[in-house]
Amino acid sequence: MEELDTTDLRIQADQLLARVNAASEALNKLIAHNAKVAQDQTVYQRHYDKLAEEHTQLLAEYEEMISRISDLEDQQSGYQHYKCKNRKT
Repeated sequence: MEELDTTDLRIQADQLLARVNAASEALNKLIAHNAKVAQDQTVYQRHYDKLAEEHTQLLAEYEEMISRISDLEDQQSGYQHYKCKNRKT
């Protein structure tokens, strides 16, 4: 069933995961830079908070998408089971 197909959602999830990883890497670089270079901690904290919020939001979107994919796969599995069971009767 086409409405239960998760192909496009999986592609979107992969793209979203790449963005999550990029945000995580940016946070790690920011932290490493702060550990090595003296800088205004207010500016650093503002930048950190912005990146952390972006990472958290992207991660939540990714988890929601994975949940949607899982739900669709469960529906598809139930449909296949129903179809097989009705063929036998």
